[in-house]
Amino acid sequence: MKYGIKSYMLADAKTKYCWNMDIYHGVSKPLKETVTGLLTPACMGLWHSLYIDNFYNSVSLSEYLLDCKVDTVGTLRSNRGEPRDIRDPGRMSAGDVIDRDDGKVLALAWKDKRVVKALSTKHDASVTTIRRLKKHGGRAYEEISKPVCIVDYNKHMSGVDSLDQMISYYPFTRKTLK
Repeated sequence: MKYGIKSYMLADAKTKYCWNMDIYHGVSKPLKETVTGLLTPACMGLWHSLYIDNFYNSVSLSEYLLDCKVDTVGTLRSNRGEPRDIRDPGRMSAGDVIDRDDGKVLALAWKDKRVVKALSTKHDASVTTIRRLKKHGGRAYEEISKPVCIVDYNKHMSGVDSLDQMISYYPFTRKTLK
């Protein structure tokens, strides 16, 4: 789509309800201001959990929200202030985890098929075993070790993905006039 309206949304993971929305109108704001602008005062100080996509997440944002008594869990991009220990994970094997916890924010790198980096203020580096279908195994299952914070992130981000899907059925596009 060549033209469209960009919006930032705060959605409930369970109900898929859109709690708050900000429409981009040509004025760029820092990511921290964009995220905190969506959180109403009613969200702050109650230890809600905020699940954040890698585009918005950063160590500094997680630390700030933790001070506001809001837990954060999310994936992390390479250019968002990742700790040196997980910046270049080197040669990791499938299932390996490298973590760094400063007492406030846990940063980790985990390798499945590729390296996934995550931040969490509510988890430790514990790992759980999950079952999933093998890629080309028909109905065969495999057990893999996965960090608990990534399992939790995947579970709760599905609510936001469902909201995105529902919104896609009713696109609001802008057409140019001739």
